[in-house]
Amino acid sequence: MNGFNLCKIIVGGLAILMASETVLHSENATANDLSRLETVGVQPSVVSDGVVHSFIVPSSWSGGRRDLDLLQHYCQLHNRSCHIRFVGPVICQERLRQFRVALPKARLEHEAAVGLGIVHKYFTHESRLIVTGVSPDSPASKAGVLKGDIIVGIGDYRWPEQESQDAYYFAIRKQIPGQRSTITVKRNGATLSLPITF
Repeated sequence: MNGFNLCKIIVGGLAILMASETVLHSENATANDLSRLETVGVQPSVVSDGVVHSFIVPSSWSGGRRDLDLLQHYCQLHNRSCHIRFVGPVICQERLRQFRVALPKARLEHEAAVGLGIVHKYFTHESRLIVTGVSPDSPASKAGVLKGDIIVGIGDYRWPEQESQDAYYFAIRKQIPGQRSTITVKRNGATLSLPITF
């Protein structure tokens, strides 16, 4: 055996050794990643073959930007078509867009953690949000929202009456359970600010 062949064998052996260490490191990193995500409140579910297929990021989570990076990285490595539900103000629209770009096959949802307890009518030509019904004992009912009110603000968020549909969904996703705030409505030409607890 000449020196060249011996060198190839040594390099090949080192490559195999490094690959096996990478696999072990990857498995440990995966377990550590999932453990970290669970520590900050991310709820993995639908696990098969050791891979998580669905996550819930609840409004009560205690994570931050690095934890969202970790979640995105985990999904990129292990399941690019996973399902992730972001509940409440845990993610901004720009960060959600980044998830959509990084995980184009994933099913990503951003939903509100609270509800007002209203039924509303949507006018496609105006985009106004007109209350057509209020559920008994709901936050809206307790705040004094009435049928016929037009919602034009929640908390610090205000919008023109004609843009209330999209703005409402944006603002309601920023609220958390138990939060005290205000809801601003137009009623018979007057603008009212009503205290509300979600």
